Amino acid sequence: MHMKKVCTLFALTFLFFILSCNNPFLPQTGEPLKSNEGRQTPEGVIGQLFHSYETRQINLFTDLFSPSKDFRFYISKSFEPYYLASHGGGNLEYIDSSFAYAYKRVTDNNAYYWTYNDEMQIHNHLFSMAVDIRILQMPQQIDSGSVRYFKGPTGIDYAEVVVLDGRMQITAQTPSDQVVGDYVVDMGVQVFYLERDPQNTNLWVIAKWFDLGTASST
Repeated sequence: MHMKKVCTLFALTFLFFILSCNNPFLPQTGEPLKSNEGRQTPEGVIGQLFHSYETRQINLFTDLFSPSKDFRFYISKSFEPYYLASHGGGNLEYIDSSFAYAYKRVTDNNAYYWTYNDEMQIHNHLFSMAVDIRILQMPQQIDSGSVRYFKGPTGIDYAEVVVLDGRMQITAQTPSDQVVGDYVVDMGVQVFYLERDPQNTNLWVIAKWFDLGTASST
C-alpha cells in the first residue's frame, strides 16, 4: 500500500518523535563522510543539513551539533497542544530579544523546546525508516549578506540564519513494512542560531533551531 500526505516540518518530526520512543537505538544509514568543510560558514552548515537529509547520513547530521549537547529545538506554536498532550507538559524557555527574528515571532516571548537527545533520537529513526528523501523545492538562497552576527545575552557569538519556503518529500516505510508513505513537507520558516564549535572555533554548530511554521517572514 502506498499513500501520500502533505504536512509541515514539525508535523513530520513529531510523528517520528512518537515512533522513535519505541526504539531509540537504530543503525546509521549511508556511507560515512568525515569532511567538515561545510561548517566553515553559516551557509555551509545549512547546506550540510540538507545534504544529511538527502543522503540519510546520520553522522553528517550529528556533526552539525556541539559536543556539549546544549542544543534546543523550539516547537511551532501551532503544534504545542499536541506536543504537550503527548508528554504531559514540556520545557518552556524565555527567548531573549537578541535572538531578534525568533523573538519577534514567538508568542509572549516564550517557547517550548526539546533537547539534543530527543533530536538525535528522532533523526536516527527518520533516516532509518526513510526509503528516500529528496528536496522538491530549494529554500530561498542564503548568502553571506543575509546572515546576521550578534552577541547573545551570555556573551556567546551567534550567527542567525533564516530558511524560507523549501519543500521536501520523504518516502518512509512503517515498521511492519506494509505501508510506504510519501510525506511532502512544507518547511515554512525555520530559524537557526549557530555558535562556534568549542572543539574547533573555525567551524560552526547549530545551537538553537526554531520551527516557526507559517510565521510571517516580514
